This record gives sequence, structure tokens and C-alpha cells, in this order.
Amino acid sequence: MRKREMTEKEKSCSSPEKSQGGNGPFREEFEKLRAALAQCEAKLHALLQAMPDLVFVLDKDQRFVSYHTSLVPLLYPPSAFLGKRHGEVMGPELDALFQPAFEKVRRGEIVEYSYPHLMKEGRRWFAVRLSPWFVDEEFQGVIAVVRDITNERAMQEQIALQATTDAVTGLPNRVLFRDRLTQAIYRRARHPQTLAAVFYVDLDRFKILNEAVGHDEGDIILREVGAQLSALLRPEDTVARLGSDEFAVLAEGFDSLADITRMADRLHAALNKPYGTEALHLTASMGVVVIQDPITSSAQVLRDAEAALAAAKRSARGKYSFFVPTMHEEALRTLALENDLRRALEMGQLAVYYQPVVENSTRSVVGLEALVRWPHPVRGMISPSEFIPVAEEAGLVCELDLWVFEQVCWQVREWEGRSQALAQRPWWSILQMGDFSRPCATFWPARGCKPTA
Repeated sequence: MRKREMTEKEKSCSSPEKSQGGNGPFREEFEKLRAALAQCEAKLHALLQAMPDLVFVLDKDQRFVSYHTSLVPLLYPPSAFLGKRHGEVMGPELDALFQPAFEKVRRGEIVEYSYPHLMKEGRRWFAVRLSPWFVDEEFQGVIAVVRDITNERAMQEQIALQATTDAVTGLPNRVLFRDRLTQAIYRRARHPQTLAAVFYVDLDRFKILNEAVGHDEGDIILREVGAQLSALLRPEDTVARLGSDEFAVLAEGFDSLADITRMADRLHAALNKPYGTEALHLTASMGVVVIQDPITSSAQVLRDAEAALAAAKRSARGKYSFFVPTMHEEALRTLALENDLRRALEMGQLAVYYQPVVENSTRSVVGLEALVRWPHPVRGMISPSEFIPVAEEAGLVCELDLWVFEQVCWQVREWEGRSQALAQRPWWSILQMGDFSRPCATFWPARGCKPTA
């Protein structure tokens, strides 16, 4: 059968050019769509031009199909990657990061990762953000936005360094020291045949020296102390500044306690020497802790080191002491005694005893000496030689003295009420000396006592 030829009218209706020609509704709608598309393309182009990033489009087979760059130069020419798979272009190491990310993006997720890249000017860091590309809910590929984050990475590293480094000496600070100490404890658990130790150093009377010579000179001394300690250690050991005048050394790989003792001797000898531009002689006290079972945390090691340091300072400044478990027990007893003393001052549980002061030539009583005693409700009478040092260490001496003065005031008033003569002049002359001159000017009269001038 011969095919029927189309009429001119049919040809006119079926021709796209003709159907869209003239001023008909189809032509008008087509122009609107074309204008809207052009506007979208212009917006997209402006948006891409404003982005300081590289943009790549990869299809579902992981082939590079297009790219965009405005400010950032390409690492490779387009001919080196267009039409090729990601693994062919970027290499196995970067492809190992890309593959699991690509699978997540295929499921509709947005994935980010970063990687370093060695260039002529040095190593640079890049961040990648992968987003899915769907058409009618069918996965077509991924959009990869790549940004150079070298400066941000350097800033983060600098912040991290400042967070773990002492600003004055450049040494590790307490945060980094505790981290390395924790790692050393884990290593010690895996290799129990070797020993590790912490040497906790405190510069004696450094606060007084710092106030006398100024903080700039004090900083010079601290840097010299840090350098002196570092010079005695191996690269794998750690010296850190933990506080204003406190340093700590972490050393590993000792075969015996004798080796640790020799290290303590070397550190102690190196520290007791002149420092600073004025060659000021310093002494240092040191507490030593051997890391061994059952130590499980850095906090425990530092607590024991501080206890050993306190024992060294009590014995004599400029010495060192090894930690023993009884030191911790002593520290707990001291803490309990301090708490009891505070409670005793609040509750008035102390007692004042009076001892007469006798003139040798006349054998007459010329005054009284007030002595404070502590009848503890549980431990019984506690000697002043035991609780006075605790009061001094806890900063309770002034409060204790004022409490004694108040008790003396009430006692003197009671004696006066009984018409007993009491020479108050010696007391008043003593009370006007030292740090109590101002409070005592009103202390006695407020309690009904009339000291003689």
C-alpha cells in the first residue's frame, strides 16, 4: 500500500518552527520559559563565580563530567580528569576516603572529609563536601565542593598548641603532661619489666624572689630552669611546667629503683644553682613517684607526687623525697585535722590556759601568758605542736589568734568584775605590734576592757 502524502495543513501543524511561529500562545509561552531559564542560568553563574571553591560533578559511575572554578586554580588540567574515574585521577589513598563517602551520598546523605596534598610550595589541606545529585528521584551522581583549608588548619593547630603549651617556657603544660602520663601508665601495664617515674619539682621561695626581682626576671629564671631540666633528659622523656613555680618530669625505661634514684640526684643537683641575669641561687624541692601497680590514673600519680613533695618540704627545703603510701594517709589526716580545726573555731571548742609570768628578782607575778589548747571531742587533747602548723598551712593563724584574744578579753572582764587586779599593760603593748595593731585598737574596748596606755 502506498503511503499517503501529508497535506500542507498537516505539515504546517506538525512543524515545530511553524507551530511556534507568529504571535500564537505557544510562541509566547516558549519565550517566557526561555527567559526564565536564562535568568536561572545567570543566577547560577553568579553564584558559582562568588564561590571561592572548586566544584566538580561526577556521575553515578564516579566519572568527572564537569567542573567550575573562579578563584582557585586547578591542580590538574581538565584533560587529566574529565571523563575519568575518581580513582584514576586522585590515586588510591584519596580514593579510599572517597569510596565510603560516595556510598553514603548515593543513599541521600551529605558527607564531608579532609585530606592533605603535597604541592611545590608545601603541604596544603583541602576539605571536600559531597552532595547527592538526583533527577526524578533517580541517583545521577555527586556534586563535590572542594575548599582549601590550609590557613584554617594552621590556625587550629596553633590554638591546639597554645592549649597544651606553657606560654613562658614553651614547655608542655599540665594538660599535655597528663595526657602523656596516661599513655606512660598504659605502656607500663603492657611492659611491666621496665619502670617509669614522675619527678615533681617546686622552686623554693620563688614567689618571694619573683616579687623582689620582677616578673620579667622571674620568667627568665623559669625558662632557664626548663632548659636545665630538658638538657638532662632523652628526647622521649617529658618536662612540663605545671604551675607558677612547679615543674614535672616524666621519664621511662628504668631498669631499677637505683636508676630512678640516680636520675633524682642528677635533677636535684642541676636545679640547685644560680639562675637569671643576676645569678640568683635557687633551691628546689622534689617529690618522686615510681609508676607501678596499682596506679591506674594520671590524677593518682600527681596526687602522690604532691604528697612526696610536701614531705620533702617539711623535712628541709632543697631536698627530694620518694612517695610511700603512708604519705597519703598523713595527707588525709592533715586534711581531717584542718577541717576539725575550722569547726572547733566556729564552735568554740578550743580552750585557753593561763600561765603566770614571774619577775625573778621579786618573785612576784607581773603578767599572764595565754596558751591555747585543743581538747578534741574524739582524739582528746591535741598538742599545739600538731595543730599550729596545720593552722599556719591553712591560713587560720590570724583567726586563731583573734579567737584567743577574744577569750582573754572576756576573762579579763570577768576578773575585773571580781575586783582582782590584773596588769593589762603587757598585753596591750604586745597586741599593738605586728599585723594586729589596727584591729586591736577597737578589739579590747568593744569587749568591755580598758587597756592602760
